[in-house]
Amino acid sequence: MAERDHENQSTISQQRRKIARQRESLLALKQRYAESDQRFQGENVRLTEEYRRVTEQFKDLQVGPAACQASASRATPLDAM
Repeated sequence: MAERDHENQSTISQQRRKIARQRESLLALKQRYAESDQRFQGENVRLTEEYRRVTEQFKDLQVGPAACQASASRATPLDAM
């Protein structure tokens, strides 16, 4: 009986150590996830702003030639001099 109690105590202490290691691993993984998530959110914001900027530039380029053509067609020969 005493031997079985000793084995049980040994098993329990091993399981506690295993649980402690797993908790440490879980905390480390959570921390890595949080850092990665924060980094990717920042990158997402940056890329979103860059996309908006490029989209606006593209729209400006599309409007630009049409506006130039319209003003050129309204110009009189005297304006060209």
